[in-house]
Amino acid sequence: MDLPLRHEVERLLSADGLAPPAGLLNDLLVDYLVASGFVRSQHLEDSMRRWRRDLFLPEAELRHVFSDRAVITADDGSGWVASSCSTPSITTSMIEALEVEPGHRILEIGSGTGYATALLSSLEEGIEVVALECLEETAHEARNRIRDLQIKNVRIVTGDGRGDLSAFGIFDRILISCGVEELPRGWSDLLRPGGLIVL
Repeated sequence: MDLPLRHEVERLLSADGLAPPAGLLNDLLVDYLVASGFVRSQHLEDSMRRWRRDLFLPEAELRHVFSDRAVITADDGSGWVASSCSTPSITTSMIEALEVEPGHRILEIGSGTGYATALLSSLEEGIEVVALECLEETAHEARNRIRDLQIKNVRIVTGDGRGDLSAFGIFDRILISCGVEELPRGWSDLLRPGGLIVL
């Protein structure tokens, strides 16, 4: 439970009516994730300090952005969540489980805002990230963020991960960042021998 983190973020946001720097709030979030054991590698910690979560959630309240909460980014108006930015603890746990190595090709299915995509992009030298997002507007916004941040080793594609993905080639790691009831058979065919799928 991230109550101490939430209380500190709330305290800083209410102090003197001045919003604290986003970098300070992001450092509090990363420090919490490191102390709680969700972030174990220095590379992921560095990536989180480089790519602040607020950069990918410009419309969300900072108290939600910099706590261990999921943030809904798209719904269909009936209460069904079409897209969200997962809790940082889940995102980082999944990224740690990927065990990314230099030169890896990574496929992310369900890129959403592009936050996890950006974190993946700077984990190791020489990696390439291909990210699929089924919602056209969400994918467009994520592409613009990645472009504005000058992240060169990421390609965000509008598409459904359940389709034929063979045109994207073979990957060392696949991160499933969307809800699936069962693993499509074709996904394992995209992996190199010894590759990993994390969902």
